[in-house]
Amino acid sequence: MHRFLLLAMSLAVMPAAHGQIYEWRDADGRIHYTDRPPPEVDGRVVSRRSSAPPASAPPPPAQSIAEKEMAFRERRTAAAEAKEKKAKEAQEASDRATRCEQARKNLKVLDSFDPLRDTARVKNPDGTSSRLDKAGRDAEREAARKAIERDCK
Repeated sequence: MHRFLLLAMSLAVMPAAHGQIYEWRDADGRIHYTDRPPPEVDGRVVSRRSSAPPASAPPPPAQSIAEKEMAFRERRTAAAEAKEKKAKEAQEASDRATRCEQARKNLKVLDSFDPLRDTARVKNPDGTSSRLDKAGRDAEREAARKAIERDCK
């Protein structure tokens, strides 16, 4: 009894495994795909199924230990470079944020400056300080605005 059921199931599956796929349009213009010829409509065979498994690409050649070691070192070097680049970008972003904050503070001080009440002094590159006149304040204000535009993005 079991043999008969096994044979019947095998015969039922066999036509689907070796059949064809048909493509056809119905009266509404919809496309249908079936494993049986279309009813009263001209259909075309889209593909034929075969029982043979699809051809696969040949396996890649085996790598030697030296090739595996070289590939590992290249991956490790690339990972280290990526980590270093990421750290450098993070440091640049932090530096830019610090410069932005300082430029905003400078601009706030320069905008609130009252020449009758306040005395403005700036540090020179040689370490000495000098008094800041109106032209100097305007120049410092413009430099602070440019720094804000550049660093506060």
